[in-house]
Amino acid sequence: MKTIVVNASPRKDWNTAKLMKSAQKGAESVGAETE
Repeated sequence: MKTIVVNASPRKDWNTAKLMKSAQKGAESVGAETE
């Protein structure tokens, strides 16, 4: 499985970015390719 993570929030290091990074790490841990 391939996933793309897109953050359109103007706040680079706030909650949305932290949540997306966590989700990306979770997807990678089960073998998904992420970008």
